[in-house]
Amino acid sequence: MRTFRHWPGRYFDLWTFEIKPTWSVNVTGIYEAAAHSRCATQSFCAYHVEDIDGIPEDEIGRLVGEAQRLGVGLIFFTDPADYSTWDLRVMPVRREPDPSLLEEFIATQVSDYGQDQLLRWSK
Repeated sequence: MRTFRHWPGRYFDLWTFEIKPTWSVNVTGIYEAAAHSRCATQSFCAYHVEDIDGIPEDEIGRLVGEAQRLGVGLIFFTDPADYSTWDLRVMPVRREPDPSLLEEFIATQVSDYGQDQLLRWSK
């Protein structure tokens, strides 16, 4: 939930992450993240890799190109708990999905506790 000093209203962002392991570094993850865009304001594909330098440059170029074309964020990381290992290659495009789809996503994908937290934050 975001508010701005000089702009009225509240803005709810729902980010999704398609996480892929080292052996699955291909464009399928980008397409799966793009499918999230139906019910998320921003979607990312994040590849857990042993070493970013071990991925062929042409494959990285293909992933970057598809992520840009589809408006999906692209991240490579070696340690999920250490943000200094995260390499953000593409920022996602912010979308405005139908509010009923956001509601459905929260109702089916977020725990009861998480839903209660969201309600408290929105007041």
